[in-house]
Amino acid sequence: MYFAQLGLDIGIKTMESTANIYGIKLGDPSEIRNNPKLLAQASYGMADVKVSPLAMAQVASTIANDGVLATSSIVRGLSRESRTIINANEALRIAAAMNQVVKENGTASQLDDNIAGKTGTANVTKNKLYNSNFIGFSSYNRTLPRIAFAVMIPGVSLFGAKGAGPIADDIVKAWDNR
Repeated sequence: MYFAQLGLDIGIKTMESTANIYGIKLGDPSEIRNNPKLLAQASYGMADVKVSPLAMAQVASTIANDGVLATSSIVRGLSRESRTIINANEALRIAAAMNQVVKENGTASQLDDNIAGKTGTANVTKNKLYNSNFIGFSSYNRTLPRIAFAVMIPGVSLFGAKGAGPIADDIVKAWDNR
């Protein structure tokens, strides 16, 4: 798993400081620091990670924007300055890994192959219901203007690729055909 290894490689300090930029909460960093399994799980959004869909769309946008977190605003007139979060080469490497998700053996291979994405499935109940998640961006190959997205469907019996993935695919198609 690419993202689990990435988390182990960068460590808890870098993960925590980057998560803080986006408002992602990692639970107890000292517990994660002392447990490589929890560190790996936190790297792909499991363990005790709390995050909003907007924050995940911003993460995808940063990767799409060659490592630069672009100025964004929910309320007109309020914004942050753009800043580099990761170097462009790392962003390209992560984007390539995200694009593999929609390739022939990827977990979301039924989606448009110009998407770079990450599926996610959070177990939320004992009744086998999940939060079905899919984040990413398109156009991976830069043939069209890019859009970043995050789709979360709470309390369903579908994994990320089958629940949120098709909705993300529809968003990309609507964007491409606007």
